[in-house]
Amino acid sequence: MAVEDRVSVTISNGIADVRMNRPDKRNALDNE
Repeated sequence: MAVEDRVSVTISNGIADVRMNRPDKRNALDNE
C-alpha cells in the first residue's frame, strides 16, 4: 500500500487535516 493510500492530507486556510486510512490495522503507523 502506498503512502498516498495510507494518509489523507487536506490543507484549507493554512490548516492541515491529516487522516490515517488503515482500518485493517486500526490506523496504526508503521516504519514506511
